[in-house]
Order: sequence, then C-alpha cells, then structure tokens
Amino acid sequence: MSTILPNEEKLLAYNGSKLILTNMRINIADRRLGDVNFFLENVRSVTTQHKGYKTMLIGGCTSLLAGGVLLATENTNLFQIFLIAGIIMLLFWWATKRSFISVESDKGIVSDVDVDIMTNEEIQSVIDDIEEARVNRVAELTKERTVVVKRQTINA
Repeated sequence: MSTILPNEEKLLAYNGSKLILTNMRINIADRRLGDVNFFLENVRSVTTQHKGYKTMLIGGCTSLLAGGVLLATENTNLFQIFLIAGIIMLLFWWATKRSFISVESDKGIVSDVDVDIMTNEEIQSVIDDIEEARVNRVAELTKERTVVVKRQTINA
C-alpha cells in the first residue's frame, strides 16, 4: 500500500504486505493481478478456497485401488508398482495443495491471498476482521449520506 488516505488508519497487516486492511479499504498483493486495492464498500464476498492438483489425487486413489485389486488376484509385482505410483501421486498432491482467502469485488474481480501458514481459527479471524471493517465502513458512509441529505433539506 503506497499511501494512506486522510482519516484512514491501518487495522491489520498479514504476512508483511500481502494483505493490509484499513478502515476504508483492503490492499492485496496478488501474484496474478499485482497490487490490488478494494474500497470496503465494494467488497462483495470473502471466502476461503483450497486448491491443488486434483488429477494427482484422483490418479493416486485410482492407482491404490488398482493395486488393491491386483493384490486380491495375487499379482504382487504389479501391486507394488501401483502402490508406489499411488503413494507418490498422493504425496505430490498433498505437498502442492494451497489455501487461499479470496476477496471478490462488486465488479467481479477476485484476488487471492495465500494463507497456508495460518490455522483455521486465524483464517476465520482475518475474515471476521474484514467483514467487521466492511460493516463499519458501510455504516459510516450511510451516516455521511444522511447528514448531507439533511443539510440539503435544511438549505432548501
């Protein structure tokens, strides 16, 4: 986040500068999109996602299942090959899966923050903080608009 706007204060910083939450906006350092800023009133949703190579998971499970069938038919040589291949595929899938917090704007732009090193409770806490800041920002904007409308009514 390059500059802080007037009346803006930092509420949360995660992993250095990957995610910075202020009382007005959220800044995300996304690998695909670069540095992305959303004003909190423009945030549509905040979700968690888990991504991985599903083909490795499916291939590993299929290989283990085929190995089990081969073991039942007493074909131990092929059983060992399928067992080793299945274990390697499952280990590769497990080592490459990632968890993300996805923030979607009202314009449809989705930005992801890698949260692999966080526990589920910490991830939920970050999401709750973003939602609370969003609710506060919308309430603040609603209050400001109400004051402007009242001033215009009084002056008319």
